[in-house]
Amino acid sequence: MHHRARRDDLVFTEVEDQLVIYDTLAHVTHCLNPAAALVWRLADGSRDEAALAAALAAGHGPDGAPSLLALALERLRECGLVESPGAPLHSRRELIRMAGVASAAALVTTVVVPGVAAAVSCLPNGATCGGASPTSCCPGCSCDGTCFGTCA
Repeated sequence: MHHRARRDDLVFTEVEDQLVIYDTLAHVTHCLNPAAALVWRLADGSRDEAALAAALAAGHGPDGAPSLLALALERLRECGLVESPGAPLHSRRELIRMAGVASAAALVTTVVVPGVAAAVSCLPNGATCGGASPTSCCPGCSCDGTCFGTCA
C-alpha cells in the first residue's frame, strides 16, 4: 500500500526536531513529532509500508517501527495530511497497544486556529458598544454606549 502526503493548501516549517504544518483550508495547525514528520516527508506515493518502516527504523530505531508507522499513518490520515488507499487496518486501540502509549501520545498534536472574526472577541476602549452589537467590551472596560475604562 502506497501513501501520499498532502502538500496542497499547507504551510509547513521545521521547529527544532518537529514539523509544524498549518492547513489553510481547515484553519488548524498540526505539530508532528520527529517520527511522524519523517513519515509525512517520505510519503510521496512511491514508497510502500515496508520502505517507510525501514526508513523509520533507520532514523528512530528498529524497535516497534512497523507499529509506530501504522499509528503515524493513521493519525496523519485522520488529520487529512496523508491520503491512504483503503480502510484502516487496525483500530485505534490496537495501534496504541502495538506502539505503546508513551510513543503514541504525541505523534501529532492539532490546534484549531480561530478565524479573523473569532479573534476579535471584545471591543477596545472607545469602541461603540451595546445595542445590536454581539461583541462586548474587553475585560477592564464598561459600556455606556462606548467602551470606557482600562481595557486595551
